Amino acid sequence: MSHTKTGPDRRTSITVVALILSLNLGYLIYTQSSGAARSNAHPKYGDRFPDIRLNDIDGRSIDWKSKWLLIIYFNHANPESVRLAKYAAILRDRYKDKNVVVLGITSGDAHAIRSSLRDSNLNYPVSTQNVSTVTFEKHDSWVLVVDPEGTIKFSSDFVRPNDMRMLLERYVVGRITYDTSTATTKLRPGDSIPDVATVPIGRDASQGEHLTVNHFTGPVIVFSARCSACSLASALEAYAAWEATAIPTSSRPTLLFSTKFTRRELEAELAKYEIKAIRRQALEPIPGIEDPYSLDGLFGSDVVVLGTSQDTTVARVESWTDFKTRTSTGKVAEP
Repeated sequence: MSHTKTGPDRRTSITVVALILSLNLGYLIYTQSSGAARSNAHPKYGDRFPDIRLNDIDGRSIDWKSKWLLIIYFNHANPESVRLAKYAAILRDRYKDKNVVVLGITSGDAHAIRSSLRDSNLNYPVSTQNVSTVTFEKHDSWVLVVDPEGTIKFSSDFVRPNDMRMLLERYVVGRITYDTSTATTKLRPGDSIPDVATVPIGRDASQGEHLTVNHFTGPVIVFSARCSACSLASALEAYAAWEATAIPTSSRPTLLFSTKFTRRELEAELAKYEIKAIRRQALEPIPGIEDPYSLDGLFGSDVVVLGTSQDTTVARVESWTDFKTRTSTGKVAEP
């Protein structure tokens, strides 16, 4: 025989059930509203970019209306974030005739920002004006692409240099180049030495501000800028070890660093070693050695060695491994 709850017991059960349902409903509403708030915390695809006046760090107005706008938030104190900002400069040069405006945005002490901009040789406007809901403190970098009608076409904090290139190719050009390795011809023996302007680094500053690569008579050891750890720190350590046991008896080697490195990271790494070689940085991508539109070099090695001839032609192009093997007797063999 079954018994049915009546009176106070039934009312208590109903009250408990109602309370549980209310709590669950309240939690559901809270999670949905907080999730929506989080999703709206940053600009999204399809949002309208605010119709505002944009100024650079010196207060100069930026003409961006009715143009493609590439905005990169970057941390001027973070080398990898600055590297992304420097790559945006490469894209600006590549698409200067495609109605594209590049704007960098950063925050912090004005003196430190200006020092970082000089160090990085950024050639596009940089502002401290936060133009969206991106939080500087939570992201070392953030990229926005805005079309000429003011609609956000892309927004993310997870972007690599090559991603930025393909984004602009997709939206601005209409065709993505997935493989750029065949776009530029590699330097070969007999070719003219690239006429690229360079500037000295560190103690070599007394050697004059601008010299082109074809001024150097010894081997030119070119460091690409794929990453700080693999193509700079480890490569410099390997070079310092080689120099300590294989002092050249002819012309000193020239260490030539990609323009895609920042001066700050170069000086910080070079300060770790007592290197006798001439140290200089290119002011532009090196033809035949670097892909001008990525951080990679055209060769498989992060470090490529050019042998130079008196008639300013290339006598030899080899990887660092091959160069080290060839010169392991204690002196740099003449080309």
